[in-house]
Amino acid sequence: MKAAQLNRIDVSVEKYVDRIWDLARSEKYQKLSKSKLKDAFRRDSKEHFYQYVDTVFAAHRKYRHGYDKDAPSWDFITSFFFTATMLTSIGYGYVAPSTFSGRLFGVIYCLIGIPLTLVTVANIAKFVSECAFMIHYKCWKKFAQWKDRRKAFRHHHAAIFDDDENEQVLKF
Repeated sequence: MKAAQLNRIDVSVEKYVDRIWDLARSEKYQKLSKSKLKDAFRRDSKEHFYQYVDTVFAAHRKYRHGYDKDAPSWDFITSFFFTATMLTSIGYGYVAPSTFSGRLFGVIYCLIGIPLTLVTVANIAKFVSECAFMIHYKCWKKFAQWKDRRKAFRHHHAAIFDDDENEQVLKF
């Protein structure tokens, strides 16, 4: 189906380009000023241009929006993708319901689902934040214990008396 649509576009392009070429080689356009030439080209090639645009639009609508036999089906993967993109409000692009009731359900689903998704994301962020705080606190506590042990070790091995042994306590 895609190949047939592309072929129709190619035929339409050829017709439009041929029309432009014929107009460019025509004797009556050779003596016109630039502004009159533009107006004449627009006027005389307008019908072929509109046919080209209509062909491209019809091919796009038929192929892209699923109005043919090979439209994507609703399997688990496409449904999951659709749900995830709707709930994160980033849009759903290619896979979308085509009926009014399907679209209405999608809107209602988003009205309920987006706030629930935001609450879930907030809870996950809170959990990660609490874990990071707990890890930071435990590391700080271990560092403080290490620092206290090191300080106690220095005090334990410090000389109590001076070299002259007059039994004066050294001041730290």
